[in-house]
Amino acid sequence: QRFLDAGTLEQTLRQTNTAAIDRSAPPGGVVERSDLLAQIRAASQSHVVVAVSGPAGSGKTVLMSELGAAPGFDTIFARNLSPKELFAVLVNKLRRLTPAAAQQFNTFDGARLAFASAWIDADSATLVLDDCPHIDAVLKAVGGAGVPTARKALIYSTRADAPAGDGDLVVPVP
Repeated sequence: QRFLDAGTLEQTLRQTNTAAIDRSAPPGGVVERSDLLAQIRAASQSHVVVAVSGPAGSGKTVLMSELGAAPGFDTIFARNLSPKELFAVLVNKLRRLTPAAAQQFNTFDGARLAFASAWIDADSATLVLDDCPHIDAVLKAVGGAGVPTARKALIYSTRADAPAGDGDLVVPVP
């Protein structure tokens, strides 16, 4: 028979979806993200820097998007930003400026120093940086911005094994 009836079509679609999920699942099976999200949120309460580390395709970007959807978390997708643009975006996020009022910077150093100042001035902030090629510069600016507080955190994703500095935490994504 050339056409499938509705019941057969539904069964075929279920089998196809199950097969696709089985092929795409990591070796240990599907990872429960709510536990991982809770772990990262808890870590951001007690650590200034939290690195979310995992191989390409492990779901870091989806995880970072889910984190950023929570109140009090600001997500920046940094892949295509120059260092100056990245620091400008961070300053504007920390200062809660609208696009119409956003600050512009002529130099990288000006944007970096403004970020350090905004980080110090912020009462609380949780910045979530995904796929950031300039994370070393951001970490250096955060580290040089004075005494860390429990109300400020930087969460970033990385494919590399992230070295943990004093007080930093690395959360592996399987």
